[in-house]
Amino acid sequence: MVYLTRSFQQRHAFEAHVSRVDRSAGHLLFAERQAPRGTVTRPEHALTVTVDNNGTFTGTPVVHHDVRDERGSITLPTDPQGRSPK
Repeated sequence: MVYLTRSFQQRHAFEAHVSRVDRSAGHLLFAERQAPRGTVTRPEHALTVTVDNNGTFTGTPVVHHDVRDERGSITLPTDPQGRSPK
């Protein structure tokens, strides 16, 4: 078992930067068409959204097309405005 400890100054500096969370951002993966009954589809697109604590959109949702590469790995946008790295 490993225990991580911080000095008082490190804890104080960390706590000083933590503030109240007033919104959340995330990605929703989706496919353009529904899969035939009994089969599974792999989502190819993503929607970046930001919502407040009540679930109300705080920005415009952004659609990202073709987020999977040829091996099937997903590359999601890392930019705060939801812009894709491609």
